[in-house]
Amino acid sequence: MITRIAADARLWFSASRKAASSPAVIVAQSGSPHRGCCRNPPLLADGCRAPRSPLMPSPPRIGIVPLLLDALGPAPLEEGADRAELMSSMIRWIAAKIAEPGVGDAFAGVFIDAVSDPAPREILSTGLQDPYRLALQDALDEPENRVLFFIDVAVGTLLHRMGMTGEPMADADVDALVAMMLPHFASGASPA
Repeated sequence: MITRIAADARLWFSASRKAASSPAVIVAQSGSPHRGCCRNPPLLADGCRAPRSPLMPSPPRIGIVPLLLDALGPAPLEEGADRAELMSSMIRWIAAKIAEPGVGDAFAGVFIDAVSDPAPREILSTGLQDPYRLALQDALDEPENRVLFFIDVAVGTLLHRMGMTGEPMADADVDALVAMMLPHFASGASPA
C-alpha cells in the first residue's frame, strides 16, 4: 500500500515540476489576472486525478499519514535503555524506515506540500510527528523544543540525503550522524 502512495507522490511531484514551468503558470506568476492551472493532472494509482491548482496540483494527502504511521510502526523505545541508546536506536530506526521502498517517497510527497500550505503542515505535525515526539519527550524527559530539534536534525538529514541522491543514507554515514548527534543530545543538558 505504501508503494502505491509513493507512486502517487512521484506523479504529483512530476506534474508539479511540469506545471510550474508551463506558460500558464509563468503568466500567473507574472501578475496577470489570468491564473494558470495544471491542464492535465496526473491519473493516480486509485484511478482519480490529482486536484487542480492555479500554481501546482496538490498531492494526494488523504490517507498518507495513516499509511506512513502504519509503515513506521511504534518507536523503538526500550524500557531501561539509557539516553544514548534511546537516541541511537531512534536515529537508526528512522534511517532504516526511510530506506524502505516507498517510505522516503511518501515522506517527500507530503513535505513538499507542507512547505507552503498550513493544512498539510498541521496534519503532518499532529498526525505524524506528534505521536513519536511525545513518546520521545516522555522517554527522555526533555522539553518539546529539544525533542523537535533532535527530530529535525535526524529526519531532515536523512530525507535530504534521499532527496539529493535518490538513495538512502549508507550505514557508515548513519553511524557518523549518530556520533555527531549524541554528544549534543545524550547528556540531557539543555543549552543556555
